[in-house]
Amino acid sequence: MADFASTTRNQLSREARTASNLVPGDSANSQLVHFVARLVDGMEMPPKGAGEALTPEQIGLIRAWIDQRAPWPDGLVLEAQPKTAATESANTTAPKVEAVAWTLPAPASKKVDYVKDIQPVLARSCYSCHGPSLQRAGLRLDVKSIALKGSQNGPVILLGRSADSRLIYLVAGVEPRRIMPQAGERLTVEQISLLRAWIDQGAQWPNEASPAEAAAKRDHWAFRVPLRPVLPKVSQTQWVRTPVDNFIAAQHRRRGLTPAREAPRRVLIRRLFLDLTGLPPAPEEIDAFLADTASDAYERLVEKLLASSQYGVRWGRHWLDLARWAETEGYEANEFRASAWRYRDYVVNSFSADKPYDQFLRQQIAGDEMVPFSDENLIATGFLASGRLNNIEQ
Repeated sequence: MADFASTTRNQLSREARTASNLVPGDSANSQLVHFVARLVDGMEMPPKGAGEALTPEQIGLIRAWIDQRAPWPDGLVLEAQPKTAATESANTTAPKVEAVAWTLPAPASKKVDYVKDIQPVLARSCYSCHGPSLQRAGLRLDVKSIALKGSQNGPVILLGRSADSRLIYLVAGVEPRRIMPQAGERLTVEQISLLRAWIDQGAQWPNEASPAEAAAKRDHWAFRVPLRPVLPKVSQTQWVRTPVDNFIAAQHRRRGLTPAREAPRRVLIRRLFLDLTGLPPAPEEIDAFLADTASDAYERLVEKLLASSQYGVRWGRHWLDLARWAETEGYEANEFRASAWRYRDYVVNSFSADKPYDQFLRQQIAGDEMVPFSDENLIATGFLASGRLNNIEQ
């Protein structure tokens, strides 16, 4: 039928109209597999209505034979098996054997890199049906968090268990009626082996390798151009003094809340000092604030505290905690660091001077490479060595 013959190896291997029926070592691109798996309309083998479809185990054996370069004894000519009562009985009573793991290509032995080995395979063969535009069966393979959840039928990737992962069964053609990809070139044995090894090695997948997730991160509010929002309209305006108060008043109304009474000036100055400097106000500072009846008394006090050196001490300590700064090395020897104070003072002075954040970071990460050279830039690189250090000789 259709000029297709399978009695000799030469007949089976010859070039067909569109592709090779048999490609030794590459079952995924052998039309014979596509035909017996009934993937090609009009070229089902055996034809629909003329016999039972091959079982998954039989297809797996054919694929394994082709991938092993299709060994065929010289001179062997196949003949159709005559149908007898015995064979008919055997065909009707023999149980269908389900596919098992040994029909799958073995996992690759190397350490698999997702970006280099796996993502290109998924992009070429899977994204068209399971990517950003289309997610058949609810499966999306271009986003890590979604892919690991699986499809509407359940997980398709079982970490450390490639032989039990549905993704491998689908791309390996274990289920003839559900072979992926449904269109285009099939995955090669090498690609399936890499997928198996990747899953067995824990399916390591860098977050930044997911285009959609990376795009979402780039769309984070911190990277957007600031826009001035429209002020909410509020009915209770007696205590609204700044634009921020409009938003607070709108949320009060939405949640059924009422604002607290205005704090007395003695309480207000104490709150302000503790927040900006971490210290309570001195008695004379309280008396001066209580005696100041000017309308901008509070604003001037805020500016005064922001300009004080104690402001840098109060807020710089949070950065020093993150940098793990200490005056000793903090390990088994715990030796004293005689110059650690220099980096501490750099951080404190940077906060007090309201230094731009980008400059603050550059100085600490690459201050020794910045031009023009300065002692401040060099001291800032203490960030790279301010953590604990094991200084014991081994």
